[in-house]
Amino acid sequence: YDASEPGDEDEDEDGDEGEGEEEGAEEEREGGSKAATKKAKREKADRERERAMRRVRRDKLRKYYGGNFFGAPSALILYELCYTLNRAENDQLWLACLGLTDHYIHGKMDYDIYEQFYSYVESHVSDKNINHESETQASDGTVVPIAEDGKVSSDREFRFMLYRHWSLYDSMYYSSYVASRLSVWKTNGKHLLHELLAKMGVSLAQAEQKWTFMSPQLRARVEEQMEVSLRM
Repeated sequence: YDASEPGDEDEDEDGDEGEGEEEGAEEEREGGSKAATKKAKREKADRERERAMRRVRRDKLRKYYGGNFFGAPSALILYELCYTLNRAENDQLWLACLGLTDHYIHGKMDYDIYEQFYSYVESHVSDKNINHESETQASDGTVVPIAEDGKVSSDREFRFMLYRHWSLYDSMYYSSYVASRLSVWKTNGKHLLHELLAKMGVSLAQAEQKWTFMSPQLRARVEEQMEVSLRM
């Protein structure tokens, strides 16, 4: 005898179908969430890759447009060509010296590169002017100076603006090398310049004289004291 009523089996079957539908919906939700997660990760990776590519492009453009440099002076290259052809004279060597100095004082090369070119030029200056005498002796024993036209000599000079044709004070004041380090456009910078002259033993009245009118002893003392002051 079956005590169950006729509708019980139908209810059990409907319940099984409902559970199956719920499980299928959960699987679909899990599958959908996994797919969404993968899609989000893929989109994030794509965005990071795109940002990295843009960063690389910006770095390339920055290096391309920001990397300015100067090569060797054209006058020096011309002298090397003349030297290779055995046609180098002091005229071409002097132009090479001017071109090299111009590159250095205008910041077109750093000190290390300048020293390399300077050593090369100095060796040629010594070779071509080694027998160039500055004076001779007459028959009666009188020493007669010889004109030094065309002679090229090597010498170390201070980075003062035209100080051989100007006063020492003005050449130091208007020199970009000195002005930028002492800030002479400020009151304190002028005091530092005056203090530097005082350390060298040069008064303002003497410093405002033309360099050519200063006594040889004073010019020698300036050069000596300048070396000492720069080492302090």
